[in-house]
Amino acid sequence: MASNPFWNNGSLYGGSQDWYTTPLVEYNQEPDAPTGTFQRWLSGNNAGGFGRRDQLAQSLYSRTRSGYEAAAATNPNLLYKDYLPTVDLNAIWSSLTPDQRGERPNQFTGRTRWQSRG
Repeated sequence: MASNPFWNNGSLYGGSQDWYTTPLVEYNQEPDAPTGTFQRWLSGNNAGGFGRRDQLAQSLYSRTRSGYEAAAATNPNLLYKDYLPTVDLNAIWSSLTPDQRGERPNQFTGRTRWQSRG
């Protein structure tokens, strides 16, 4: 399970509470800080580290923003943090080929030759 070295989910960072779900932050700060919302989503999906899956997830920021903007054209009350859970990171990862995921199991093995016996 990857952790996020840039944001600690349990820390209040000197605050008295986690203000993320309050109207103060939800409706006012989110449009100005979508990268913070994305970072929280990454951590919630165990994708805030440095592994291959994590790097893929971190590279999806611009695509999630454009997807959100397209969805917000349908529902103007949609918030970015409400859109992000609709993005299935595991499905995206699973749809990649092993080569696209950086897995090369036969990279250093020779060719396999089949011979019949008998």
